[in-house]
Amino acid sequence: MSDTKRWQLIAKLAREKRDESARLLTLAKQELEQHDTRYKQLQAYNAEYSAKLKPGYTSHQDIHSIANMQNFLMKLADVLKQQLDTLKRQQEMYHQALNKFQEDDQYYKFTLEHIEKLKEAKQKVEAKKEQRLLDDHALRTCSKGSNPSQSSA
Repeated sequence: MSDTKRWQLIAKLAREKRDESARLLTLAKQELEQHDTRYKQLQAYNAEYSAKLKPGYTSHQDIHSIANMQNFLMKLADVLKQQLDTLKRQQEMYHQALNKFQEDDQYYKFTLEHIEKLKEAKQKVEAKKEQRLLDDHALRTCSKGSNPSQSSA
Protein backbone atom coordinates (compact mmCIF):
# COMPACT_ATOMS: atom_id res chain seq x y z
CA MET A 1 0.00 0.00 0.00
CA SER A 2 1.45 3.36 -1.00
CA ASP A 3 2.00 6.15 1.46
CA THR A 4 -0.76 8.22 -0.10
CA LYS A 5 -3.29 5.37 0.10
CA ARG A 6 -2.25 4.64 3.68
CA TRP A 7 -2.69 8.29 4.66
CA GLN A 8 -6.05 8.44 2.87
CA LEU A 9 -7.19 5.50 4.98
CA ILE A 10 -5.89 7.22 8.12
CA ALA A 11 -7.73 10.40 7.10
CA LYS A 12 -10.95 8.44 6.57
CA LEU A 13 -10.66 6.89 10.02
CA ALA A 14 -9.79 10.26 11.54
CA ARG A 15 -12.84 11.83 9.86
CA GLU A 16 -15.09 9.08 11.21
CA LYS A 17 -13.62 9.57 14.67
CA ARG A 18 -14.11 13.34 14.40
CA ASP A 19 -17.71 12.87 13.23
CA GLU A 20 -18.41 10.59 16.20
CA SER A 21 -16.87 13.17 18.54
CA ALA A 22 -19.07 15.85 16.97
CA ARG A 23 -22.14 13.68 17.55
CA LEU A 24 -21.18 13.11 21.18
CA LEU A 25 -20.49 16.82 21.61
CA THR A 26 -23.96 17.64 20.27
CA LEU A 27 -25.54 15.18 22.71
CA ALA A 28 -23.52 16.58 25.60
CA LYS A 29 -24.60 20.11 24.70
CA GLN A 30 -28.26 19.09 24.52
CA GLU A 31 -28.04 17.41 27.91
CA LEU A 32 -26.24 20.42 29.37
CA GLU A 33 -29.01 22.70 28.10
CA GLN A 34 -31.69 20.39 29.54
CA HIS A 35 -30.00 20.32 32.96
CA ASP A 36 -29.51 24.08 32.87
CA THR A 37 -33.20 24.61 32.03
CA ARG A 38 -34.22 22.27 34.84
CA TYR A 39 -31.96 24.09 37.31
CA LYS A 40 -33.42 27.46 36.30
CA GLN A 41 -36.95 26.09 36.73
CA LEU A 42 -36.10 24.88 40.21
CA GLN A 43 -34.59 28.25 41.07
CA ALA A 44 -37.81 29.93 39.93
CA TYR A 45 -39.90 27.57 42.09
CA ASN A 46 -37.63 28.27 45.03
CA ALA A 47 -37.95 32.04 44.57
CA GLU A 48 -41.73 31.75 44.19
CA TYR A 49 -42.23 29.66 47.33
CA SER A 50 -39.68 31.69 49.32
CA ALA A 51 -41.71 34.80 48.54
CA LYS A 52 -44.75 33.07 50.03
CA LEU A 53 -42.95 32.83 53.38
CA LYS A 54 -42.55 36.61 53.70
CA PRO A 55 -44.28 38.08 56.77
CA GLY A 56 -47.07 39.84 54.87
CA TYR A 57 -48.05 36.68 53.05
CA THR A 58 -47.81 34.32 56.04
CA SER A 59 -49.68 36.51 58.51
CA HIS A 60 -53.02 34.90 57.65
CA GLN A 61 -51.69 31.28 57.61
CA ASP A 62 -51.53 28.95 60.57
CA ILE A 63 -48.30 27.61 62.02
CA HIS A 64 -48.70 24.15 60.45
CA SER A 65 -48.96 25.44 56.90
CA ILE A 66 -45.95 27.73 57.49
CA ALA A 67 -43.98 24.75 58.88
CA ASN A 68 -45.03 22.64 55.89
CA MET A 69 -43.91 25.41 53.54
CA GLN A 70 -40.53 25.66 55.34
CA ASN A 71 -40.14 21.87 55.15
CA PHE A 72 -40.99 21.97 51.44
CA LEU A 73 -38.43 24.75 50.87
CA MET A 74 -35.74 22.72 52.64
CA LYS A 75 -36.47 19.75 50.38
CA LEU A 76 -36.50 22.05 47.37
CA ALA A 77 -33.11 23.44 48.45
CA ASP A 78 -31.76 19.86 48.55
CA VAL A 79 -33.13 19.17 45.08
CA LEU A 80 -31.60 22.46 43.87
CA LYS A 81 -28.21 21.44 45.27
CA GLN A 82 -28.45 18.02 43.61
CA GLN A 83 -29.45 19.62 40.32
CA LEU A 84 -26.54 22.07 40.58
CA ASP A 85 -24.15 19.16 41.16
CA THR A 86 -25.64 17.36 38.16
CA LEU A 87 -25.32 20.53 36.09
CA LYS A 88 -21.64 20.89 37.06
CA ARG A 89 -20.96 17.25 36.13
CA GLN A 90 -22.72 17.78 32.81
CA GLN A 91 -20.63 20.91 32.18
CA GLU A 92 -17.49 18.86 32.79
CA MET A 93 -18.74 16.18 30.41
CA TYR A 94 -19.50 18.84 27.80
CA HIS A 95 -16.01 20.35 28.12
CA GLN A 96 -14.45 16.89 27.86
CA ALA A 97 -16.50 16.21 24.73
CA LEU A 98 -15.49 19.60 23.33
CA ASN A 99 -11.80 18.93 23.98
CA LYS A 100 -12.08 15.47 22.42
CA PHE A 101 -13.77 16.93 19.34
CA GLN A 102 -11.11 19.63 19.02
CA GLU A 103 -8.33 17.03 19.29
CA ASP A 104 -9.98 14.76 16.74
CA ASP A 105 -10.67 17.68 14.40
CA GLN A 106 -7.06 18.86 14.68
CA TYR A 107 -5.76 15.36 13.91
CA TYR A 108 -8.10 15.06 10.92
CA LYS A 109 -6.87 18.40 9.57
CA PHE A 110 -3.28 17.26 10.13
CA THR A 111 -3.90 14.11 8.08
CA LEU A 112 -5.42 16.15 5.25
CA GLU A 113 -2.45 18.51 5.27
CA HIS A 114 -0.06 15.57 5.26
CA ILE A 115 -1.87 13.98 2.31
CA GLU A 116 -1.66 17.29 0.45
CA LYS A 117 2.09 17.52 1.18
CA LEU A 118 2.55 13.95 -0.08
CA LYS A 119 0.68 14.81 -3.28
CA GLU A 120 2.78 17.95 -3.78
CA ALA A 121 6.00 16.01 -3.18
CA LYS A 122 4.88 13.32 -5.62
CA GLN A 123 4.03 15.97 -8.20
CA LYS A 124 7.46 17.58 -7.75
CA VAL A 125 9.17 14.21 -8.20
CA GLU A 126 7.09 13.54 -11.32
CA ALA A 127 7.85 17.02 -12.67
CA LYS A 128 11.59 16.55 -12.09
CA LYS A 129 11.46 13.13 -13.70
CA GLU A 130 9.63 14.55 -16.72
CA GLN A 131 12.06 17.47 -16.94
CA ARG A 132 15.00 15.08 -16.78
CA LEU A 133 13.47 13.02 -19.61
CA LEU A 134 12.91 16.17 -21.67
CA ASP A 135 16.47 17.34 -21.00
CA ASP A 136 17.89 13.92 -21.96
CA HIS A 137 15.81 13.92 -25.13
CA ALA A 138 16.95 17.45 -25.98
CA LEU A 139 20.59 16.51 -25.42
CA ARG A 140 20.27 13.43 -27.60
CA THR A 141 18.54 15.45 -30.31
CA CYS A 142 21.18 18.19 -30.21
CA SER A 143 24.09 15.78 -30.25
CA LYS A 144 22.66 13.93 -33.26
CA GLY A 145 22.11 17.18 -35.15
CA SER A 146 25.59 18.57 -34.60
CA ASN A 147 28.02 15.85 -35.62
CA PRO A 148 31.57 16.89 -34.64
CA SER A 149 33.11 15.56 -37.89
CA GLN A 150 30.78 17.73 -39.98
CA SER A 151 31.36 20.94 -37.99
CA SER A 152 35.17 20.86 -38.43
CA ALA A 153 35.00 20.69 -42.22
